[in-house]
Amino acid sequence: TSEGIDGAISRTVTAVAGRADLSITAFDETGLSEDSVAAVAALPGVDVAAPSIQRRTYLAPSLTAEPGADAPVAVLGVDPVLDPKVRDLEVVRGSGLVRADEPSAMISETLAAATGLDVGSPLDLYGAADAPPAAGHFRVVGILRGDGPVVGASGRVVVIPIARAQALFSMSGVSQIDLVLQ
Repeated sequence: TSEGIDGAISRTVTAVAGRADLSITAFDETGLSEDSVAAVAALPGVDVAAPSIQRRTYLAPSLTAEPGADAPVAVLGVDPVLDPKVRDLEVVRGSGLVRADEPSAMISETLAAATGLDVGSPLDLYGAADAPPAAGHFRVVGILRGDGPVVGASGRVVVIPIARAQALFSMSGVSQIDLVLQ
């Protein structure tokens, strides 16, 4: 029984944290500055410092025609180069993110089933009131297995490039830095 419990805990931690040995999370909405990210990445013993942004928002009404599809979504903004060194996002259709500034998105299978979205579909997200006009416009490039990488989001997950998340939420910093140590 003890081994089974230990294994379940280990799988849960791996699903949430990936290969991160440590996560640094911001206490307030402004987040951690780019200088903070650079300082942490330069520390001795740090192999990877992957910044990310996590916020909740809503899909634009045109995409939420089905009953219950208007629930919030968890948006995870990641660095397409660094994040794969920390967590494995299993793409079941389409492809992963390529550039930090491209208007592309990956969504969970759960969200795809609830909204009818698929690879190639347009995806519009609500953002900050002062966000640039096109900041919330994306194209779905990949479908992630199951509920996606955000725990507690009921499978309603959208993963976008970090620069696009910063524009969408009018942020200059990041919510979290996941560290892989040497």
